[in-house]
Amino acid sequence: MATAATQDLQLTFAHDTANHTLVLGLGLTPAGDLAQLQGTALLTQRVMVFLAMPQGSDVYNPADGNAVFGVAGQASTSSGTETDAMIRAMLQSAEAAFLSGQNTAVATGDLTPDELAVSFGGPLLTHDPLTHAITVSFTVLSVTGASSQITTTLSALTAAAPATSST
Repeated sequence: MATAATQDLQLTFAHDTANHTLVLGLGLTPAGDLAQLQGTALLTQRVMVFLAMPQGSDVYNPADGNAVFGVAGQASTSSGTETDAMIRAMLQSAEAAFLSGQNTAVATGDLTPDELAVSFGGPLLTHDPLTHAITVSFTVLSVTGASSQITTTLSALTAAAPATSST
């Protein structure tokens, strides 16, 4: 039996630099309706939410979230190769946890192949010496071979400001 495409509400992400917080909102269509995502776009959003959510912050699903979220704050106050190594380690840990967490959704038939990630690839790190923010770009590859480029900024307290594109 084929799995039907799942949909979820589109989220918007904004980085409140004054308060060092990530602000989530709901995406809207041009007509003003709530926007929905599916396929690779939904996979991209799930990865972004996972990376930006400290593990344990969801009281209903305390195992969900990025267990190494705090590395973002540590990395933004460090410098050079130490910073790059910390961020690469964070992404590797987050990738392993995210991919492992998909197993339940696969078993219950809640994911389509486009929504199932197989790997995160090639992080590119860019440092802003003025704000101490670090921009991280990487690719998420789905089972079908579709890929999505994710760019997010790590600042002193949070991972935020995602920009994504799907191919």
